[in-house]
Amino acid sequence: FALPAVPCSAFVKLERAARQRASKEPATMVKKFRKKENRDLTIKQAEKIKKRLRDNREAHDLKPPKAGTSFSHIKNKHKRSQMVQLMKQEKKKQKAKVRRGKKEAEARGEKVERP
Repeated sequence: FALPAVPCSAFVKLERAARQRASKEPATMVKKFRKKENRDLTIKQAEKIKKRLRDNREAHDLKPPKAGTSFSHIKNKHKRSQMVQLMKQEKKKQKAKVRRGKKEAEARGEKVERP
């Protein structure tokens, strides 16, 4: 059994540096994998929640709120933000419907006003 030619403290430093390099790479890969998994799970959960809310609204024939509706009476911040989001989505759908209608009218040769 032969002892290393380098002083003990330098050998310990080299050993420690090698261990850090070896342990660093797999840790970052594991972290990236875990972050990707969590992100995918979050997306799946959000889709599931949206689907459940949409199905519940359809089952009870609830119309989306009209543009300009105040939700200050809803104290639950999460529910309030959901209602605001529903209202914004409905507003976007209406705007898209109007825009598509204008495009179709232009394609037919009708004169359409553009703002």
